[in-house]
Amino acid sequence: MSGPPMRIHLKEDAQPFAIHTPRLIPLAFQEAVKTELATMVAQGVIAPVDNHPGHHGVAVAEPNRGVRITTDLSKLNKQVSRPTHPSPTPFAAIRSVDPKARYFSTIDALYGYWQIPLAEEDQHLTTFITS
Repeated sequence: MSGPPMRIHLKEDAQPFAIHTPRLIPLAFQEAVKTELATMVAQGVIAPVDNHPGHHGVAVAEPNRGVRITTDLSKLNKQVSRPTHPSPTPFAAIRSVDPKARYFSTIDALYGYWQIPLAEEDQHLTTFITS
């Protein structure tokens, strides 16, 4: 994907918060988590930050793939001001397509958010901590 970096707009009354203690990672996942984090750093998806509180990093077991690293951004989500983008309902969108038209698509959304750059000035909002 291409386009300008995404910005995170906070509500005017947003309150700062910090989590200083990481969630424990099960022993069975620890090596896989280290490997996945190293891969993400090598790919430029994440960057290490020293001594910065953040959100909880969460390791999720993936069948046949090891682990997936996720982040619990629920506290941030409550502080975000979301712009509204009115769009047609799915029913209205489908009615606008010619009944004789045929469309086929394949979408692989695996790691879809990795394709959207985050503005440098907002990256501190998405830091996460792991053990």
